[in-house]
Amino acid sequence: MTIQAKTIFIFCALCLISYFSNAGIELPSHESDNHIRRENLFWEQFKKDSLWSLRSRKGVLPMTINNMWIQAGSPLRITEQSAWLLMLSSGITASVYYFDQDIDDAFRPLSENHKLVGDLSPKITQLGEYWGYSFLAISGVYSLAAKNHKLLHASVLAGEAAITAGIWARVVKVMAGRMRPGATYNDREFNSDHWFGPFSEFDSELKKGRSKNAFSSFPSGHTTAAFAISSVFADRYKDRKAVPWIAYSLSGVVAVSRMVEHEHWASDLIPGALIGYACGRQVVKNYKRIFPEYREESYNRMVKKRNYTFSVIPSSFQGGITCLLVF
Repeated sequence: MTIQAKTIFIFCALCLISYFSNAGIELPSHESDNHIRRENLFWEQFKKDSLWSLRSRKGVLPMTINNMWIQAGSPLRITEQSAWLLMLSSGITASVYYFDQDIDDAFRPLSENHKLVGDLSPKITQLGEYWGYSFLAISGVYSLAAKNHKLLHASVLAGEAAITAGIWARVVKVMAGRMRPGATYNDREFNSDHWFGPFSEFDSELKKGRSKNAFSSFPSGHTTAAFAISSVFADRYKDRKAVPWIAYSLSGVVAVSRMVEHEHWASDLIPGALIGYACGRQVVKNYKRIFPEYREESYNRMVKKRNYTFSVIPSSFQGGITCLLVF
């Protein structure tokens, strides 16, 4: 990644984070000491939450382990609605699987024939890996500096969702052993879609002349991470209508970029998105159980919305007017 790309990403990340950071904790105090009391309240609440505790169930590590345990047993507790969603996504995946080769043939020349696509795709795809995790790190540091309680918790939850979803995606990859599209282009034996099966990436005979990535196409890990992070922010900031649209749109673009980069078949994307979305939703649901005081109904009442006003005021300077934006 170039210095220019890093600079643009950090600028965009800060702009998006500042959009989330429209609120602090509302305090019944005078304006003169509001700032001090808000800071004190943040650190008091931060200590009370026990996020960094290794013993409290509210700690990040204990909560992540608990989420993994719940996710592992989720097939035994599947609801009727989830079952229908799973069957629908499986049917769509099976339908797309039939056209995988045709779709890959259509995407294969895009980066070579369109310079803009070729330049942007490698950067966009990193939203599901390097840039995505960097965004969480930046938002976490920013939330501490800005004393933003809600953004801090959202960043922590998104990190938990991305980690747990990534582990499950990796398990499926090992069991599936599907070749990536790019790996088939110049393979001496398998020049079309091929599934090697469970633990094939550890087979020394199969690995001769092939990279480890050749066995890890299904499902898309970048898509999984992108949807895991998006689902958390979309839920925690669903009171802001633009957030879910932005979050899921970015995740969709990441998924498409994986085909442009010849890293995944189209049918790899839907399971990846579903794993990420399901883990993100479960992490948020468990969070609301552990922190009942931060459910939407009560938590949003603790948040003071920042009001934006635009005023046009007559100015004595050369008989002009002054436009004032207050927030």
